[in-house]
Amino acid sequence: MAEDNIIKTTAEAVRGVVEAVPVYQDALQPAAKQVGRSLEVVARAINVALAPLTALVWGYDRISEYLNTRLAELLSHVPEERIITPPPSVAGPLLEGMRFVAADAELREMFARLLATAMDSDSQPRALPAFVEILKQISADEARILRYFERVGFFPAPIITVRLVVQPVKTPAEPAMLIFAPHRTSLTDKAEIAHRQLATVYINNLCRLGVLATDYTARLASSAYADIENEPEIARYKHTEVSPEVRYEILYGQIALTTLGEMLVTACVSSLE
Repeated sequence: MAEDNIIKTTAEAVRGVVEAVPVYQDALQPAAKQVGRSLEVVARAINVALAPLTALVWGYDRISEYLNTRLAELLSHVPEERIITPPPSVAGPLLEGMRFVAADAELREMFARLLATAMDSDSQPRALPAFVEILKQISADEARILRYFERVGFFPAPIITVRLVVQPVKTPAEPAMLIFAPHRTSLTDKAEIAHRQLATVYINNLCRLGVLATDYTARLASSAYADIENEPEIARYKHTEVSPEVRYEILYGQIALTTLGEMLVTACVSSLE
């Protein structure tokens, strides 16, 4: 009998829970419906945001149409006997890469010029396959920085880094250093980049790719740094004294194209002019 009572009690408890579920469901429905509506709004916004990609990602037909016209212009002064088939190691990755950057005029032009370089028997050796991978990893602003170097004749540009130096008082230990304003340069403004707040990121990326290099052991004329020193943040560090043991230190240097960078600009920016 005791077992029967336990089974009966358990069954009634289970039934009670089951019967109560619709009540809880009804109580949660407004919130669930609200969440559903919110997700629908977000989904619609995502669809709207992604829709332009169908136009931005070019197919081969569209790339071919653009290149046929642009290459004819770039190679118009090249004798017909010098126009050759580009190496597949350059043309294949280049055409694939253009699918995703062709909507950006700055990068599209660099891809087209690289392909034109690869199609001239005289300049083909300068069209390194590595250049395609570099172009795929830079933004339109970084392309503008490279174009700036081409405009000024590959001359180095001034660069400044500010660091905080903490000198231990009673120990012979080396001073501790903390970078506050790395790689500040006026070249990014002169290159007319669209996103000035990312200037340091652009410099770091181009250095990572081996296209640019900084040198803080070589200093340009003092007047070359005037624009950077007059920036409010740099001026504040320059005129701030913390203590004899803690000080801000301004490093003056230069930034320039590497040999690889000069070859890249020659093949993708200034070639065929």
